[in-house]
Amino acid sequence: MLRLRPHLHQLTGPDPRPNSAHRRRARTHRRSPLARRAALAALALAVLATGCGTNDPPEDCLPDQPLPEGLTSLIAFDDWRALPRDEDPWAHARPDEDCTRPLPHIEDGLLEFDTKICDHFAVETPLLAPLVPGDRVELVGSHSVLLADEPSSGHLVLLLGDTPLLEFETPIPGPAAVLTLSAEATPCAPPGPPPRG
Repeated sequence: MLRLRPHLHQLTGPDPRPNSAHRRRARTHRRSPLARRAALAALALAVLATGCGTNDPPEDCLPDQPLPEGLTSLIAFDDWRALPRDEDPWAHARPDEDCTRPLPHIEDGLLEFDTKICDHFAVETPLLAPLVPGDRVELVGSHSVLLADEPSSGHLVLLLGDTPLLEFETPIPGPAAVLTLSAEATPCAPPGPPPRG
């Protein structure tokens, strides 16, 4: 069982345009109690947004107006969408049969992936504000004891566009754990839903 508290926030200060010395920080908080056991085979979490480059932030990735100072929410907690097979970046690892129960679901204020029901997930959410190169993204989460009939591994990935930003892999079976991952955003990600080809 993987339970996440998916809040992505951004701490902003003065105008974050290219000449500004200020660097914004973005955080994704994901945590949960360690309670239930579950087998985790293949798990993919994809937060998809368009990519725009890796050096100075392009003008089209920056907001038209200066961002307010303080903490700014970057995602809507209840706006996660499960990806169908044809939109899944890891469709090659997806089981032949899709899960019949809609997942993920919100339980006790947490985004929950129940791996006893489904062992592969790909989800997305639109960004409410931009991320630019240099923004710090942090993911905090936990999982319960991981069980499987045969040795396997669990895999968690956070994408910005096609760029993997954070990755976590753990052997199964394995003990319950709390994890913290952080990275600097390299592509920029303007607000809005992921592009559709």
